[in-house]
Amino acid sequence: MINLHSDKMPKIPDGPPVTDLFANLANNWYHLGTVLVVLFGTLFGTWLLRKVYMHVRGI
Repeated sequence: MINLHSDKMPKIPDGPPVTDLFANLANNWYHLGTVLVVLFGTLFGTWLLRKVYMHVRGI
């Protein structure tokens, strides 16, 4: 069987803790929620207006 591990490989240190990314998750969602509502509201409104326009034009 082939040994895939070498004794000469340097130890890779652990990275920074990931908990810092999620420390302000509630605050981030509070601000991000508003942006997402505006974005998806604009997309839905555009889609709805296009559907109405196509229906009125008979396309």
